[in-house]
Amino acid sequence: MATLVNNKIYFMGGSRPIPKNSPVWSQTHQYILSDEVFYLDLSSQFKIDSPPFTDLSDISRMPFGSEKGSTVLGDSGQRIYLVGGVQQNMATFNYNASDSVLWIYTINSQQWHTSGPGTHGTLLPRRRSTATIINSKNVIYIFGGKVEIDTGGLTQNNPGEDATRLLMTEIYIFDTVQSTWLLQTANSPDSVNIGPRVGHTAEEPKVMELA
Repeated sequence: MATLVNNKIYFMGGSRPIPKNSPVWSQTHQYILSDEVFYLDLSSQFKIDSPPFTDLSDISRMPFGSEKGSTVLGDSGQRIYLVGGVQQNMATFNYNASDSVLWIYTINSQQWHTSGPGTHGTLLPRRRSTATIINSKNVIYIFGGKVEIDTGGLTQNNPGEDATRLLMTEIYIFDTVQSTWLLQTANSPDSVNIGPRVGHTAEEPKVMELA
């Protein structure tokens, strides 16, 4: 995941190959998720063969290995919201490493936390590969995505089972100011039927607000 914050691009998580000489490498375990956080400073020119990355992992490490989540910048550029994605316990390699599908990274404190105990409403179920945006009122809109074994949607008893692609007409909304979740379903007979999908993107035009 990557998020532009002023003149810096923040990178979080991802999937990395396990070195073959590692004791945890095997034919069925060749990759591991990353819990790293680092940024690239764009405020001055640099050579493309030596980009000035700054590693924040020692002070800002993610609570779990993560990939295929969605990140958006909110609160006037003060916080990065991580929505969904795969969460892997870095000690046991088990999935679903936390009970929260929404994590918040505060840029000034360089710390992670969840949305808090005051959160209420229809919570977003576990999912990954969504299209997620945030508007100027700090309201997050989440479209589509899918669930698989690594997000708890399928069972290990059926590892070959097809992933479940989620309906585009079910839109989950999180108000970051009120800490409330809301599920809105597009069921008007006049609405266009957009089929379930994954790997899509979304962008809100600057001249309009979602209702």
